[in-house]
Amino acid sequence: MIYIIGVDHKIQHGGRGQANDAQRLLFYKYLEETIKKFDIRIIVEESNEEVLSMAIVKNCVARDISNKLNIKHIFCEPTKSDRRELGILNENKICELLGIDILSLNKEDEDRLKEKHKEYSPIREKFWFEQFFEFRNQKILMIIGAGHTSSFSEILKNNGCDYKIVNENWCYEMRSVLN
Repeated sequence: MIYIIGVDHKIQHGGRGQANDAQRLLFYKYLEETIKKFDIRIIVEESNEEVLSMAIVKNCVARDISNKLNIKHIFCEPTKSDRRELGILNENKICELLGIDILSLNKEDEDRLKEKHKEYSPIREKFWFEQFFEFRNQKILMIIGAGHTSSFSEILKNNGCDYKIVNENWCYEMRSVLN
């Protein structure tokens, strides 16, 4: 069974521009409770070492928990090298293709860029599935961007995998930290 949690990627680690310590602690506790509730054996996460490196961090919430609970952790996001092989363009190339200046994006340009990015989602999602394919019959917790919960569920369904969306878009609430 594959259990899916959709997130805002900012909650996954403590790098630049990401969630603060209190917010990450809420996420940590939520993941830990979810892992225990469903007896999770593997955590698969839409991220990779390059993402952590760019954010100037060495670890992330899900991997910290997997280390603590001694369960397997798998990054599934394609690296830059993987993206080249898969034909997934980076932001600079997409902007060049669309004829927009990445340094001065207006709302319309941002929307066009976002739409072009979405075209690569099926390729990325298929790649994710391939990263844990051999473990697909174990109890897996899948942490992905909230915008992928429905489309990734379709990939699982089409490949005969049992799945459950535990949380389509997990959000932290600061008032929980204050109580």
